[in-house]
Amino acid sequence: MKFVSLLTFLLIPSFCLAITCDELQSPTQVREFLERSKDSNPILRRNVSTTLEISPCEKEACNSKNRKEQQKEVLHLLRLDDKSRVHFLEGSRSSQCLIQRGERLLGCAACSELANEACRSYPDSSVTRLQGTNIDSHDFSLLASESSTYSCNALEKNPGFFKLEIGISGAQYDQVIAFFDEKREIPVTLNFFTDGILRKVYRTFPKYYLQIDDQWISTVLRVRSTQGNEKAFVAETLVYVQRDGNKYDLYLDSKNDPKLKNTNPSNLFITN
Repeated sequence: MKFVSLLTFLLIPSFCLAITCDELQSPTQVREFLERSKDSNPILRRNVSTTLEISPCEKEACNSKNRKEQQKEVLHLLRLDDKSRVHFLEGSRSSQCLIQRGERLLGCAACSELANEACRSYPDSSVTRLQGTNIDSHDFSLLASESSTYSCNALEKNPGFFKLEIGISGAQYDQVIAFFDEKREIPVTLNFFTDGILRKVYRTFPKYYLQIDDQWISTVLRVRSTQGNEKAFVAETLVYVQRDGNKYDLYLDSKNDPKLKNTNPSNLFITN
């Protein structure tokens, strides 16, 4: 498998050399860290323009022999604050797009790089889930919930990393065990449990992070829906940022994306 990794998180400005459990003593400190750490994930960032390849699969179709035959999708993702636009460039939904404006989700049947046509509202659709995958931004909202509890521990056998245990109430999951790189402040794994059973794993490798403007951004993400073990999964999504050589198609400020140089990015959310 070309990529064996998953989702991730941001390093705060470079003058901060590392974070340890000593700086995560109160629930407020932990929540602030978890909230800002989401910016290292291009799918979760509030401001980004990037081109991604996404390869979802379920059950037997995830077998490596079958995976090559799966329909992969290439899409351009634009996010501005609470708005997002997913424009499918290749795959079964080519030329379509999904527009989110706050709590409203619309699907457009005919889209170009700079326009949306034939759009309609999606009834009863989750605006937090990346359609067709098992990636859900609501999973990360649970981490920093006011009702969540936290316990942070250094890893003596793995110096430079720490473990954060998060207790969750009133949700699909009741516990998350996460492992972070202290220096870069990025997650290595996020393990979601229900009644002691592992249900979902977000995994990243630090080697696939890219530093832009003092921020560490994940360029590879793997998400597995599991049945008690990470290797016993019923669904998997692989995501990676497209690149040309060493140049990643990833812009933290959409105004710097050459694909959008002929338009105001805000106009791409117009569906009338």
